[in-house]
Amino acid sequence: MYAKYGSIEDACQLFNGMNGHDSVSWNAMVSAHSIHGQGKMALLLFEEMKREGFAPDEITILAILQACSYTGLCLFNEMESNYGIRSVIEHFACIVDPLGKAGRLPEAMNFINSTFPDSPLLWRTLVSVCKLQGDLDFGMLASKNLLGLLPEKAGSYILVSNTCAGSGMLEEAAKVGTDMNDLKLSKVAGCSWIEIDNKVHCFVASSKDHPESREIYAKLDQLMDEIKWKNCEIDDAHLIGEIVKYK
Repeated sequence: MYAKYGSIEDACQLFNGMNGHDSVSWNAMVSAHSIHGQGKMALLLFEEMKREGFAPDEITILAILQACSYTGLCLFNEMESNYGIRSVIEHFACIVDPLGKAGRLPEAMNFINSTFPDSPLLWRTLVSVCKLQGDLDFGMLASKNLLGLLPEKAGSYILVSNTCAGSGMLEEAAKVGTDMNDLKLSKVAGCSWIEIDNKVHCFVASSKDHPESREIYAKLDQLMDEIKWKNCEIDDAHLIGEIVKYK
């Protein structure tokens, strides 16, 4: 929980203060370092876990695959022979993701084409990392494959549209939105919950149905004014679009 909320130091302190460790606590710490981009620490814990006599399971393997591109690929190739773990599609996605984040987009695309070229999950993963890397050429190739596999899923169009918008291709982003409208596709509005004083509050994206929505949006305006006052810059085009949409 500490790691998910960004406090890797507190997570480590809690782990080190435990009287004993089990597979759950080892997996939690390996995953914690993985999601924070600390691949070397994840690998060190992975090796220590094995020395302590704990066998890796599917969760451990996923964490290591997410943590490192080269090491993860080696582990992927020997996970069944060494650990008796059969690969599932999520493991393949965890190879595409670190390869892409390492800038090895051609390898990531070749990996998809040589394994599961009909998997929407793998192409969606590649589109996301192309957006992160700012590589429009590979992003458009991956987008074409994704939309070809899932022409009826609104989420795929939205991902492609955001990729185009993030690269400054506003006309292409608008065209994707038009195609989505022509197909009469719509995305289910995102919803989140928060509990305050034993009362659950539900929030729907862009909605003003909450009884305190006026105060909430006033606070958002105040935060935006503080950002401007402190001369903070927002470079993410998608984030700017989200802020405008909510306002």
